[in-house]
Amino acid sequence: MDKPCRVMVVVDDPMIVAALSDLLEGQGLRVITAASGGEAIRQLVATPCDAVVTNFNGAGSDGADLVAEIRRRHGPRLPVVVLASEDETARRLFARHRNLQILRKPAEITVICATLARVLPAC
Repeated sequence: MDKPCRVMVVVDDPMIVAALSDLLEGQGLRVITAASGGEAIRQLVATPCDAVVTNFNGAGSDGADLVAEIRRRHGPRLPVVVLASEDETARRLFARHRNLQILRKPAEITVICATLARVLPAC
């Protein structure tokens, strides 16, 4: 890797953001955070990322809305990892969007990192 991949973490709980950011940075990733879906979209315009990790519920909006807006603006080329506790609703979201990974909460950091390693381009 020439440069670290940039991953946006969109979670509305500051403690989870801090923990997840520390763990992902420990894996050599550059982490950008957003506390809401709207903030995430604004930041993606200013600072392109290689992947997004978000809650399905939370982050100031429904995760489905955030994924739909990311897909509208970026198409399927931007990988999104969704942390979800509701399997059925998340599965319907997965059926509509490509390049979307859904992990059941609470997802272990090893699973999140392995998923990101699988979907991230060579940065």
